[in-house]
Amino acid sequence: MKKRTIIIFVLLFCLLSACAFGAKTLAKDEAASSQPPTQAPTETAAPTPTATPTGPKPVIIDTDMAVDDWGAILYLLQNKNADVLGISLVGDGEATCVPGVDNILRLVSIAEHAPIPVACANPKPLAGNNTFPGEWRSSVNAFFRKSELSRAENTATTDNSVEMMKDLLMTSPEQVTFLITGPTTNVAQLLEDYLEVKEKIAHFYIMGGAVNTAGNMGEGSTAEWNFYIDPAADNIVLGAGIPVTLGSLDYTDYFPLDNYYYEKMMLRHDSPAADFLFGYEEANSWRRNSGNYLWDQSTAVMMMNESMAKYKPARMCVVEEGENEGAIIQDSGCPEHRYGSSGNKTEVFEEYWQVINREK
Repeated sequence: MKKRTIIIFVLLFCLLSACAFGAKTLAKDEAASSQPPTQAPTETAAPTPTATPTGPKPVIIDTDMAVDDWGAILYLLQNKNADVLGISLVGDGEATCVPGVDNILRLVSIAEHAPIPVACANPKPLAGNNTFPGEWRSSVNAFFRKSELSRAENTATTDNSVEMMKDLLMTSPEQVTFLITGPTTNVAQLLEDYLEVKEKIAHFYIMGGAVNTAGNMGEGSTAEWNFYIDPAADNIVLGAGIPVTLGSLDYTDYFPLDNYYYEKMMLRHDSPAADFLFGYEEANSWRRNSGNYLWDQSTAVMMMNESMAKYKPARMCVVEEGENEGAIIQDSGCPEHRYGSSGNKTEVFEEYWQVINREK
């Protein structure tokens, strides 16, 4: 009897010990599961990489077809890294619609580029009545060697360049970069009328404005001509939530049209585009050292070669009326973008002229 009691006691002790051990283990496991892990899992799912375009950059040019625009357009049409989808003419710029479109088609022919759509819109600003001097407009409408140059085919399906740009954007498989070299009227209307295009636009490069330097509309000016014509449109573009880089006068003032450029062009003008541009400067020697700059050409080079410029950020709005109409103001309530602050004259011109002369 005593022996049986001892056996029963031992069995009960073992049973109670096992239960206690199991309870302690369970409590430990539950506590461990409620604590954050001390290190990240050794294997994690990598994020899906964003597709990076490997081909030429899709580009839309919005131009007012002044003389400096001619060089910028030819530079992009001949640039192997640019895919020019179409060219839009802004009708409140220096050229007017009918001769301006006609002259763009001649540039396409000079560049020996495949046919592309070309159209015009907005003969007046969205707001106000600012305009370029009449003699400027007559001069650029006349073009250069016009009777000698053939027109390329125009593949535009509409006469309105705002609608044309919308169609080009919505059918592009990639986001599109804009070069804007005149008043921003067309692009502002595009953004206002077709909200869906915003997600199709990668970046605006705009030749316009004077941020921390003097304007170019006369002594004491704080405004630049392109931004003066339609400042309401400028503010629409700056406020659209799309990245903007200004080829402002802060940057373009590094590239005066002087004897340096003329002599470099004179030495090398073998392609049709180079011969056309050199011929114009040779026939218009008054332009050298007269306050003309490579405004649009240097902005196009910046767009295709970002490392050739230095940049500064600024919160920028444009004055829409009054004495300083068209001037850029910097204020904490304005959208933040960047502007070119400096560039190397030799590097920028070499890049520009090598493409124009078909050396690369």
